[in-house]
Amino acid sequence: GPQAVERGGSENVMKYPSLPVVQCDPNCGDCCGPAPCRDDEYATIATFIAEHDIQPKDNGQMTCPFYQGGTCAIYEVRPMVCRLFGHVDRMRCSRGYSAPITPRREREINQRYGVPTRLLHEFLKTATT
Repeated sequence: GPQAVERGGSENVMKYPSLPVVQCDPNCGDCCGPAPCRDDEYATIATFIAEHDIQPKDNGQMTCPFYQGGTCAIYEVRPMVCRLFGHVDRMRCSRGYSAPITPRREREINQRYGVPTRLLHEFLKTATT
């Protein structure tokens, strides 16, 4: 839509499947671990953080570098794995807010989506802090 064009670069964001809403508590971040992503998602995130002057933060090995200030700094362009959190059996919300999808729906999404080959932690190597 028109909003994507105004954001600049964001019109290249892949079309993600619609999923049920999962409630999130402020400053939780329990699901913000090492996040795998595809090359195209990595490129989209790189553009997004450059446009919005976002720097990855070293939160240690087990926390995403974009979990900042109690929230996700790249929420609009977060990778598929983050979008699936709270929807699939192996990634349940620690606070009980999961909104599960069927295993069949999960398979369909994974087949269409493909295999992630990058990690968001790689952004720490290119950070200019």
